[in-house]
Amino acid sequence: MSPMRFLAFGEIRDRLVGDDNPARDGGDMDYERCAALHNAIVKHGWTASGRSLDDLPLTTCWEANEEDWEADASRLHPSMVEFLKRAYNTELPETEPIYNCVSREYKFFYFLEGLIGPQGHEVYDLGDHIGDHPGHYMTLYSPNNRLGSHAQGLMLETILSVYIDMIETEKVVCIHNDVEKPGDFKLVNLGEEAGQQWLSTQDRPDSLVADPITGLAKNGNIMFGPWIVLQYTKGVLEQCLETWEVLVEAIEQKIPAISDSVVEVQYGLADESMLETAGIIEDFLRKLLLRARRPRFTYIAPGIRLPTPEEFIDQPFSSIKESEADEDIHRKMPFLIFRGENTCRASEHFSHPYNQASRIPTGLYLEGWTQSDLTPFTDATRLLLPFAIGGEDTWAQTSNGLAIDGRHDELYQIGDNPFAPDHGTSLLGILQNFYAHVVQGNWSVDGRGVSDPIDKFREAETEEHCNQYAVPMGPGEFW
Repeated sequence: MSPMRFLAFGEIRDRLVGDDNPARDGGDMDYERCAALHNAIVKHGWTASGRSLDDLPLTTCWEANEEDWEADASRLHPSMVEFLKRAYNTELPETEPIYNCVSREYKFFYFLEGLIGPQGHEVYDLGDHIGDHPGHYMTLYSPNNRLGSHAQGLMLETILSVYIDMIETEKVVCIHNDVEKPGDFKLVNLGEEAGQQWLSTQDRPDSLVADPITGLAKNGNIMFGPWIVLQYTKGVLEQCLETWEVLVEAIEQKIPAISDSVVEVQYGLADESMLETAGIIEDFLRKLLLRARRPRFTYIAPGIRLPTPEEFIDQPFSSIKESEADEDIHRKMPFLIFRGENTCRASEHFSHPYNQASRIPTGLYLEGWTQSDLTPFTDATRLLLPFAIGGEDTWAQTSNGLAIDGRHDELYQIGDNPFAPDHGTSLLGILQNFYAHVVQGNWSVDGRGVSDPIDKFREAETEEHCNQYAVPMGPGEFW
Protein backbone atom coordinates (compact mmCIF):
# COMPACT_ATOMS: atom_id res chain seq x y z
CA MET A 1 0.00 0.00 0.00
CA SER A 2 1.51 3.33 -1.07
CA PRO A 3 1.03 5.92 1.69
CA MET A 4 1.07 8.72 -0.89
CA ARG A 5 -2.10 7.33 -2.48
CA PHE A 6 -4.03 7.50 0.78
CA LEU A 7 -2.89 10.78 2.33
CA ALA A 8 -6.44 11.71 3.30
CA PHE A 9 -6.65 8.69 5.60
CA GLY A 10 -3.39 9.44 7.39
CA GLU A 11 -5.09 12.44 8.96
CA ILE A 12 -7.86 10.35 10.54
CA ARG A 13 -5.98 7.14 11.40
CA ASP A 14 -6.73 7.55 15.10
CA ARG A 15 -10.47 7.83 14.39
CA LEU A 16 -10.87 4.52 12.56
CA VAL A 17 -12.89 1.88 14.40
CA GLY A 18 -10.89 -1.13 15.58
CA ASP A 19 -10.42 -3.47 18.52
CA ASP A 20 -8.47 -0.82 20.42
CA ASN A 21 -10.72 2.02 19.25
CA PRO A 22 -14.30 0.73 19.25
CA ALA A 23 -17.39 2.52 18.04
CA ARG A 24 -19.42 4.31 20.67
CA ASP A 25 -21.81 2.17 22.68
CA GLY A 26 -25.17 3.77 21.87
CA GLY A 27 -26.14 7.27 22.93
CA ASP A 28 -25.49 10.36 20.85
CA MET A 29 -23.85 10.25 17.46
CA ASP A 30 -20.06 10.63 17.59
CA TYR A 31 -20.44 13.46 15.12
CA GLU A 32 -16.85 14.74 15.03
CA ARG A 33 -15.47 11.26 14.40
CA CYS A 34 -18.10 10.43 11.76
CA ALA A 35 -17.63 13.74 9.95
CA ALA A 36 -13.85 13.29 9.89
CA LEU A 37 -14.18 9.80 8.34
CA HIS A 38 -16.81 11.03 5.85
CA ASN A 39 -14.64 13.99 4.80
CA ALA A 40 -11.58 11.76 4.36
CA ILE A 41 -13.48 9.57 1.87
CA VAL A 42 -14.68 12.69 0.02
CA LYS A 43 -11.09 13.99 -0.23
CA HIS A 44 -9.74 10.66 -1.47
CA GLY A 45 -12.46 10.21 -4.09
CA TRP A 46 -12.04 13.78 -5.27
CA THR A 47 -8.26 13.58 -5.75
CA ALA A 48 -8.03 9.95 -6.93
CA SER A 49 -10.48 10.75 -9.73
CA GLY A 50 -8.09 13.39 -11.04
CA ARG A 51 -9.26 16.57 -9.32
CA SER A 52 -7.12 18.96 -7.31
CA LEU A 53 -7.72 19.12 -3.57
CA ASP A 54 -7.51 22.91 -3.89
CA ASP A 55 -10.68 22.80 -6.01
CA LEU A 56 -12.70 20.73 -3.54
CA PRO A 57 -15.71 22.74 -2.31
CA LEU A 58 -15.66 22.70 1.50
CA THR A 59 -19.33 23.49 1.83
CA THR A 60 -20.95 21.28 4.42
CA CYS A 61 -24.18 19.41 3.90
CA TRP A 62 -25.93 21.79 6.31
CA GLU A 63 -24.57 24.92 4.62
CA ALA A 64 -25.64 23.71 1.18
CA ASN A 65 -29.30 23.50 2.27
CA GLU A 66 -29.41 25.46 5.51
CA GLU A 67 -32.93 26.83 5.15
CA ASP A 68 -34.44 23.40 4.45
CA TRP A 69 -32.48 21.75 7.26
CA GLU A 70 -33.62 24.43 9.70
CA ALA A 71 -37.22 23.60 8.82
CA ASP A 72 -36.58 19.98 9.90
CA ALA A 73 -34.32 20.76 12.85
CA SER A 74 -36.95 19.86 15.45
CA ARG A 75 -37.01 16.29 14.13
CA LEU A 76 -33.23 15.88 14.16
CA HIS A 77 -31.14 14.86 17.13
CA PRO A 78 -28.68 17.62 18.10
CA SER A 79 -25.72 15.32 17.41
CA MET A 80 -27.04 14.70 13.88
CA VAL A 81 -27.26 18.44 13.31
CA GLU A 82 -23.63 18.78 14.40
CA PHE A 83 -22.60 16.02 11.97
CA LEU A 84 -24.38 17.73 9.06
CA LYS A 85 -22.66 21.01 9.96
CA ARG A 86 -19.24 19.31 9.63
CA ALA A 87 -19.67 16.75 6.84
CA TYR A 88 -18.78 17.94 3.34
CA ASN A 89 -21.69 18.18 0.94
CA THR A 90 -21.54 15.34 -1.61
CA GLU A 91 -23.57 17.07 -4.31
CA LEU A 92 -20.33 18.21 -5.90
CA PRO A 93 -19.82 19.86 -9.28
CA GLU A 94 -18.79 17.81 -12.29
CA THR A 95 -15.43 18.49 -13.92
CA GLU A 96 -17.24 18.45 -17.26
CA PRO A 97 -21.06 18.42 -17.25
CA ILE A 98 -21.31 16.04 -20.19
CA TYR A 99 -18.55 13.73 -21.40
CA ASN A 100 -19.10 11.38 -24.32
CA CYS A 101 -22.84 11.90 -23.80
CA VAL A 102 -22.58 10.61 -20.21
CA SER A 103 -22.53 12.68 -17.01
CA ARG A 104 -19.34 12.37 -14.97
CA GLU A 105 -20.78 13.31 -11.61
CA TYR A 106 -19.08 12.65 -8.31
CA LYS A 107 -20.16 9.62 -6.26
CA PHE A 108 -19.27 9.37 -2.57
CA PHE A 109 -18.40 5.65 -2.68
CA TYR A 110 -19.25 2.52 -4.63
CA PHE A 111 -21.99 1.45 -2.22
CA LEU A 112 -23.32 4.92 -1.37
CA GLU A 113 -24.13 7.74 -3.78
CA GLY A 114 -23.91 10.44 -1.15
CA LEU A 115 -25.66 12.33 1.63
CA ILE A 116 -29.32 12.64 0.74
CA GLY A 117 -29.99 16.22 1.79
CA PRO A 118 -33.21 17.57 3.32
CA GLN A 119 -35.44 16.95 0.32
CA GLY A 120 -34.35 13.33 0.12
CA HIS A 121 -35.18 12.85 3.78
CA GLU A 122 -38.75 13.84 3.03
CA VAL A 123 -38.90 11.02 0.48
CA TYR A 124 -37.64 8.52 3.04
CA ASP A 125 -39.72 10.13 5.80
CA LEU A 126 -36.76 10.15 8.19
CA GLY A 127 -37.24 6.44 8.85
CA ASP A 128 -40.19 7.12 11.16
CA HIS A 129 -41.57 3.64 10.72
CA ILE A 130 -38.42 1.51 10.79
CA GLY A 131 -38.61 -1.34 13.28
CA ASP A 132 -39.75 -0.69 16.84
CA HIS A 133 -38.23 2.77 17.16
CA PRO A 134 -40.45 5.41 15.49
CA GLY A 135 -38.40 8.50 14.70
CA HIS A 136 -35.20 6.90 16.00
CA TYR A 137 -33.64 6.29 12.57
CA MET A 138 -33.13 8.55 9.61
CA THR A 139 -31.86 7.64 6.17
CA LEU A 140 -28.61 9.56 5.87
CA TYR A 141 -27.05 8.36 2.61
CA SER A 142 -28.67 7.35 -0.66
CA PRO A 143 -27.37 3.97 -1.88
CA ASN A 144 -26.04 2.89 -5.23
CA ASN A 145 -29.48 2.46 -6.80
CA ARG A 146 -28.42 -0.77 -8.50
CA LEU A 147 -27.67 -2.39 -5.14
CA GLY A 148 -30.87 -1.51 -3.33
CA SER A 149 -31.37 -1.23 0.41
CA HIS A 150 -29.54 0.73 3.09
CA ALA A 151 -27.59 -0.54 6.06
CA GLN A 152 -29.72 0.27 9.10
CA GLY A 153 -28.97 0.23 12.80
CA LEU A 154 -25.16 0.27 12.55
CA MET A 155 -22.90 2.95 13.97
CA LEU A 156 -21.92 5.25 11.11
CA GLU A 157 -18.27 5.31 12.18
CA THR A 158 -18.19 1.51 11.79
CA ILE A 159 -19.56 1.63 8.25
CA LEU A 160 -17.20 4.43 7.17
CA SER A 161 -14.21 2.66 8.76
CA VAL A 162 -15.01 -0.48 6.75
CA TYR A 163 -15.26 1.56 3.54
CA ILE A 164 -11.85 3.09 4.22
CA ASP A 165 -10.55 -0.45 4.82
CA MET A 166 -11.94 -1.46 1.41
CA ILE A 167 -10.16 1.48 -0.24
CA GLU A 168 -6.81 0.91 1.46
CA THR A 169 -6.83 -2.83 0.71
CA GLU A 170 -7.74 -1.91 -2.90
CA LYS A 171 -10.92 -3.92 -2.97
CA VAL A 172 -12.73 -0.76 -4.05
CA VAL A 173 -10.63 1.58 -6.19
CA CYS A 174 -11.26 5.11 -7.41
CA ILE A 175 -9.85 5.80 -10.88
CA HIS A 176 -9.15 8.96 -12.90
CA ASN A 177 -12.14 10.63 -14.51
CA ASP A 178 -10.41 10.84 -17.89
CA VAL A 179 -10.06 7.07 -18.28
CA GLU A 180 -12.06 5.86 -21.28
CA LYS A 181 -13.08 2.47 -22.53
CA PRO A 182 -11.09 1.36 -25.60
CA GLY A 183 -13.06 2.46 -28.63
CA ASP A 184 -14.83 5.36 -26.91
CA PHE A 185 -15.38 8.43 -29.05
CA LYS A 186 -14.74 12.05 -28.07
CA LEU A 187 -15.50 15.28 -29.92
CA VAL A 188 -12.14 16.85 -30.78
CA ASN A 189 -11.38 20.23 -32.31
CA LEU A 190 -8.94 19.58 -35.20
CA GLY A 191 -8.41 23.18 -36.15
CA GLU A 192 -10.03 25.80 -38.32
CA GLU A 193 -10.05 23.76 -41.53
CA ALA A 194 -11.00 20.32 -40.22
CA GLY A 195 -13.33 21.57 -37.51
CA GLN A 196 -14.68 19.24 -34.85
CA GLN A 197 -14.75 15.49 -35.35
CA TRP A 198 -15.65 12.45 -33.25
CA LEU A 199 -12.49 10.37 -32.80
CA SER A 200 -12.08 7.03 -31.04
CA THR A 201 -9.37 6.29 -28.48
CA GLN A 202 -7.33 4.58 -31.20
CA ASP A 203 -7.19 7.84 -33.17
CA ARG A 204 -6.26 10.01 -30.20
CA PRO A 205 -2.68 9.50 -28.93
CA ASP A 206 -3.47 11.44 -25.76
CA SER A 207 -6.44 9.25 -24.79
CA LEU A 208 -6.25 7.62 -21.37
CA VAL A 209 -7.40 3.97 -21.40
CA ALA A 210 -5.95 3.03 -18.00
CA ASP A 211 -5.67 4.84 -14.69
CA PRO A 212 -2.18 6.40 -14.45
CA ILE A 213 -1.77 5.36 -10.79
CA THR A 214 -3.37 1.92 -10.54
CA GLY A 215 -3.21 0.80 -14.18
CA LEU A 216 -6.90 -0.17 -14.00
CA ALA A 217 -9.14 0.12 -17.04
CA LYS A 218 -12.86 0.63 -17.33
CA ASN A 219 -13.27 -2.18 -19.80
CA GLY A 220 -15.18 -5.06 -18.18
CA ASN A 221 -15.22 -3.56 -14.68
CA ILE A 222 -18.45 -2.70 -12.87
CA MET A 223 -18.37 0.99 -11.92
CA PHE A 224 -20.37 3.52 -9.92
CA GLY A 225 -19.09 7.00 -10.62
CA PRO A 226 -15.27 6.73 -10.53
CA TRP A 227 -15.36 3.66 -8.24
CA ILE A 228 -14.55 0.09 -9.28
CA VAL A 229 -14.96 -3.09 -7.23
CA LEU A 230 -12.17 -5.56 -7.98
CA GLN A 231 -12.86 -9.30 -8.06
CA TYR A 232 -10.14 -9.97 -5.50
CA THR A 233 -7.10 -8.27 -4.08
CA LYS A 234 -3.47 -9.38 -4.19
CA GLY A 235 -3.44 -9.00 -0.42
CA VAL A 236 -6.24 -11.53 0.08
CA LEU A 237 -4.58 -13.99 -2.31
CA GLU A 238 -1.26 -13.74 -0.46
CA GLN A 239 -2.95 -14.02 2.93
CA CYS A 240 -4.87 -17.10 1.76
CA LEU A 241 -1.60 -18.73 0.69
CA GLU A 242 0.13 -17.78 3.94
CA THR A 243 -2.76 -19.04 6.07
CA TRP A 244 -2.94 -22.28 4.11
CA GLU A 245 0.82 -22.69 4.62
CA VAL A 246 0.61 -22.36 8.41
CA LEU A 247 -2.54 -24.54 8.55
CA VAL A 248 -0.76 -27.34 6.69
CA GLU A 249 2.34 -26.91 8.85
CA ALA A 250 0.31 -26.95 12.07
CA ILE A 251 -1.39 -30.22 11.13
CA GLU A 252 1.84 -31.85 9.96
CA GLN A 253 3.57 -30.93 13.23
CA LYS A 254 0.91 -32.97 15.06
CA ILE A 255 1.61 -36.07 12.92
CA PRO A 256 4.79 -37.76 14.25
CA ALA A 257 5.48 -39.71 11.07
CA ILE A 258 5.60 -36.42 9.17
CA SER A 259 7.06 -34.01 11.75
CA ASP A 260 10.02 -36.33 12.40
CA SER A 261 10.90 -36.70 8.71
CA VAL A 262 12.92 -34.31 6.58
CA VAL A 263 11.27 -33.93 3.19
CA GLU A 264 11.37 -31.02 0.78
CA VAL A 265 8.11 -29.07 0.82
CA GLN A 266 6.14 -29.38 -2.41
CA TYR A 267 3.83 -26.72 -3.84
CA GLY A 268 0.81 -26.89 -6.09
CA LEU A 269 -2.57 -28.48 -5.33
CA ALA A 270 -3.03 -28.73 -9.10
CA ASP A 271 -0.89 -28.31 -12.20
CA GLU A 272 -1.64 -26.48 -15.44
CA SER A 273 -2.88 -29.63 -17.13
CA MET A 274 -5.42 -30.30 -14.36
CA LEU A 275 -6.62 -26.70 -14.43
CA GLU A 276 -7.08 -26.80 -18.19
CA THR A 277 -8.94 -30.12 -18.10
CA ALA A 278 -11.17 -28.86 -15.27
CA GLY A 279 -11.88 -25.68 -17.26
CA ILE A 280 -10.60 -23.31 -14.59
CA ILE A 281 -9.89 -19.88 -16.07
CA GLU A 282 -10.57 -17.64 -13.07
CA ASP A 283 -7.38 -15.87 -11.98
CA PHE A 284 -7.75 -16.08 -8.18
CA LEU A 285 -8.44 -19.80 -8.14
CA ARG A 286 -5.69 -20.61 -10.65
CA LYS A 287 -3.03 -18.73 -8.70
CA LEU A 288 -4.21 -20.19 -5.41
CA LEU A 289 -4.13 -23.80 -6.60
CA LEU A 290 -0.82 -23.48 -8.45
CA ARG A 291 1.01 -21.88 -5.52
CA ALA A 292 -0.53 -23.54 -2.44
CA ARG A 293 1.61 -25.88 -0.33
CA ARG A 294 0.90 -29.56 -0.98
CA PRO A 295 0.00 -31.36 2.29
CA ARG A 296 1.33 -34.80 3.21
CA PHE A 297 -2.03 -35.71 4.71
CA THR A 298 -5.63 -35.84 3.49
CA TYR A 299 -8.10 -34.18 5.89
CA ILE A 300 -7.88 -30.42 6.45
CA ALA A 301 -11.03 -30.09 8.62
CA PRO A 302 -13.57 -32.46 10.20
CA GLY A 303 -14.76 -34.75 7.41
CA ILE A 304 -13.34 -32.37 4.77
CA ARG A 305 -10.42 -33.55 2.63
CA LEU A 306 -8.33 -32.80 -0.41
CA PRO A 307 -9.88 -34.20 -3.60
CA THR A 308 -8.03 -36.76 -5.66
CA PRO A 309 -6.79 -35.53 -9.06
CA GLU A 310 -9.69 -37.37 -10.72
CA GLU A 311 -12.23 -35.75 -8.37
CA PHE A 312 -10.63 -32.37 -8.89
CA ILE A 313 -11.08 -32.60 -12.66
CA ASP A 314 -14.56 -34.14 -12.49
CA GLN A 315 -16.25 -31.20 -10.78
CA PRO A 316 -19.80 -31.74 -9.42
CA PHE A 317 -21.37 -29.12 -11.69
CA SER A 318 -19.39 -29.86 -14.89
CA SER A 319 -22.29 -31.57 -16.65
CA ILE A 320 -24.64 -28.65 -15.94
CA LYS A 321 -22.02 -26.19 -17.16
CA GLU A 322 -21.44 -28.12 -20.38
CA SER A 323 -25.17 -28.21 -21.12
CA GLU A 324 -25.35 -24.40 -21.10
CA ALA A 325 -24.18 -22.14 -23.92
CA ASP A 326 -24.09 -18.90 -21.90
CA GLU A 327 -20.52 -17.96 -20.91
CA ASP A 328 -21.79 -16.11 -17.85
CA ILE A 329 -23.38 -19.34 -16.61
CA HIS A 330 -20.04 -21.08 -17.16
CA ARG A 331 -18.25 -18.53 -14.98
CA LYS A 332 -20.92 -18.81 -12.29
CA MET A 333 -20.19 -22.51 -11.76
CA PRO A 334 -19.42 -23.20 -8.06
CA PHE A 335 -16.07 -24.96 -7.66
CA LEU A 336 -15.48 -27.65 -5.03
CA ILE A 337 -12.02 -27.11 -3.57
CA PHE A 338 -12.20 -29.36 -0.47
CA ARG A 339 -14.48 -32.38 -0.45
CA GLY A 340 -16.67 -34.15 2.10
CA GLU A 341 -17.54 -37.85 2.06
CA ASN A 342 -21.31 -37.28 2.01
CA THR A 343 -23.79 -35.74 -0.40
CA CYS A 344 -26.35 -32.95 -0.04
CA ARG A 345 -28.54 -30.70 -2.15
CA ALA A 346 -27.03 -27.60 -3.74
CA SER A 347 -27.16 -24.30 -1.91
CA GLU A 348 -30.02 -22.02 -2.90
CA HIS A 349 -27.43 -19.24 -2.87
CA PHE A 350 -25.68 -20.74 -5.90
CA SER A 351 -26.77 -19.13 -9.15
CA HIS A 352 -29.26 -20.76 -11.48
CA PRO A 353 -29.16 -23.51 -12.77
CA TYR A 354 -26.56 -24.82 -10.30
CA ASN A 355 -28.86 -24.23 -7.33
CA GLN A 356 -31.26 -26.85 -8.71
CA ALA A 357 -28.91 -29.81 -8.22
CA SER A 358 -30.36 -32.28 -5.73
CA ARG A 359 -27.31 -34.45 -5.05
CA ILE A 360 -23.75 -33.10 -4.93
CA PRO A 361 -20.73 -33.75 -2.68
CA THR A 362 -20.52 -31.89 0.61
CA GLY A 363 -17.49 -29.69 1.14
CA LEU A 364 -16.09 -26.20 0.67
CA TYR A 365 -17.11 -24.44 -2.57
CA LEU A 366 -16.04 -21.21 -4.22
CA GLU A 367 -19.33 -19.70 -5.31
CA GLY A 368 -18.54 -18.48 -8.84
CA TRP A 369 -19.03 -15.02 -10.31
CA THR A 370 -19.43 -13.06 -13.55
CA GLN A 371 -18.10 -9.75 -14.79
CA SER A 372 -21.61 -8.31 -14.54
CA ASP A 373 -21.97 -8.98 -10.80
CA LEU A 374 -22.48 -5.72 -8.90
CA THR A 375 -20.40 -7.10 -6.02
CA PRO A 376 -17.94 -9.52 -7.65
CA PHE A 377 -15.92 -11.42 -5.04
CA THR A 378 -14.03 -14.40 -6.44
CA ASP A 379 -12.92 -15.52 -2.96
CA ALA A 380 -16.53 -15.96 -1.78
CA THR A 381 -16.83 -19.40 -0.19
CA ARG A 382 -19.64 -21.60 1.14
CA LEU A 383 -19.42 -24.77 3.25
CA LEU A 384 -22.08 -27.37 2.46
CA LEU A 385 -22.79 -29.94 5.18
CA PRO A 386 -24.80 -33.21 5.02
CA PHE A 387 -27.06 -31.97 7.83
CA ALA A 388 -28.80 -28.78 8.87
CA ILE A 389 -27.24 -26.46 11.44
CA GLY A 390 -29.22 -24.27 13.80
CA GLY A 391 -32.90 -24.04 14.54
CA GLU A 392 -34.90 -23.83 17.73
CA ASP A 393 -32.98 -24.06 21.02
CA THR A 394 -29.54 -23.83 19.36
CA TRP A 395 -26.85 -21.15 19.43
CA ALA A 396 -25.70 -21.37 15.80
CA GLN A 397 -25.34 -17.91 14.27
CA THR A 398 -23.93 -15.99 11.34
CA SER A 399 -21.17 -13.38 11.64
CA ASN A 400 -23.67 -10.58 12.22
CA GLY A 401 -25.32 -12.47 15.08
CA LEU A 402 -28.42 -13.71 13.27
CA ALA A 403 -29.61 -17.17 14.25
CA ILE A 404 -29.07 -19.93 11.67
CA ASP A 405 -32.46 -21.51 11.21
CA GLY A 406 -31.81 -25.11 10.25
CA ARG A 407 -29.66 -24.64 7.12
CA HIS A 408 -26.95 -26.88 5.68
CA ASP A 409 -25.21 -24.01 3.86
CA GLU A 410 -25.08 -21.10 6.37
CA LEU A 411 -22.23 -22.02 8.72
CA TYR A 412 -19.44 -19.39 8.55
CA GLN A 413 -21.61 -17.04 6.48
CA ILE A 414 -21.87 -13.31 7.25
CA GLY A 415 -25.67 -13.19 7.10
CA ASP A 416 -27.24 -9.93 5.93
CA ASN A 417 -24.10 -8.04 4.97
CA PRO A 418 -24.45 -4.36 5.92
CA PHE A 419 -21.21 -3.33 4.22
CA ALA A 420 -21.15 -5.13 0.84
CA PRO A 421 -24.53 -6.57 -0.24
CA ASP A 422 -24.38 -10.20 -1.40
CA HIS A 423 -20.71 -10.65 -0.50
CA GLY A 424 -20.14 -14.24 0.60
CA THR A 425 -17.58 -15.17 3.24
CA SER A 426 -13.97 -14.87 2.14
CA LEU A 427 -11.98 -18.09 1.81
CA LEU A 428 -9.38 -16.38 4.00
CA GLY A 429 -11.82 -16.14 6.91
CA ILE A 430 -12.60 -19.85 6.78
CA LEU A 431 -8.94 -20.89 6.46
CA GLN A 432 -8.07 -18.71 9.47
CA ASN A 433 -10.88 -20.37 11.41
CA PHE A 434 -9.65 -23.86 10.51
CA TYR A 435 -6.12 -22.89 11.60
CA ALA A 436 -7.37 -21.57 14.97
CA HIS A 437 -9.20 -24.84 15.68
CA VAL A 438 -6.06 -26.86 14.93
CA VAL A 439 -3.53 -24.82 16.93
CA GLN A 440 -5.90 -24.41 19.90
CA GLY A 441 -6.43 -28.16 20.02
CA ASN A 442 -10.18 -28.00 19.37
CA TRP A 443 -9.81 -30.50 16.51
CA SER A 444 -8.01 -33.84 16.80
CA VAL A 445 -5.29 -34.93 14.38
CA ASP A 446 -4.05 -38.40 13.37
CA GLY A 447 -1.97 -39.75 10.50
CA ARG A 448 -4.54 -38.71 7.89
CA GLY A 449 -4.88 -35.14 9.17
CA VAL A 450 -7.85 -33.75 11.09
CA SER A 451 -9.52 -36.89 12.46
CA ASP A 452 -12.84 -35.58 13.80
CA PRO A 453 -15.92 -36.61 11.79
CA ILE A 454 -17.95 -33.98 9.97
CA ASP A 455 -20.44 -34.02 12.86
CA LYS A 456 -17.85 -31.96 14.75
CA PHE A 457 -19.32 -28.88 13.05
CA ARG A 458 -22.45 -29.40 15.16
CA GLU A 459 -20.50 -27.76 17.98
CA ALA A 460 -21.61 -24.49 16.36
CA GLU A 461 -25.05 -25.15 17.86
CA THR A 462 -23.77 -25.04 21.44
CA GLU A 463 -23.43 -21.98 23.66
CA GLU A 464 -19.85 -22.98 24.54
CA HIS A 465 -18.58 -23.21 20.96
CA CYS A 466 -20.90 -21.12 18.74
CA ASN A 467 -18.51 -18.15 18.52
CA GLN A 468 -15.70 -20.46 17.41
CA TYR A 469 -17.60 -21.19 14.18
CA ALA A 470 -18.26 -17.60 13.11
CA VAL A 471 -16.01 -15.43 10.94
CA PRO A 472 -15.42 -11.99 12.53
CA MET A 473 -17.05 -9.08 10.71
CA GLY A 474 -16.29 -5.36 10.69
CA PRO A 475 -13.32 -2.95 10.42
CA GLY A 476 -10.05 -4.82 10.07
CA GLU A 477 -11.94 -8.09 9.77
CA PHE A 478 -14.22 -9.40 7.01
CA TRP A 479 -16.98 -7.70 5.08
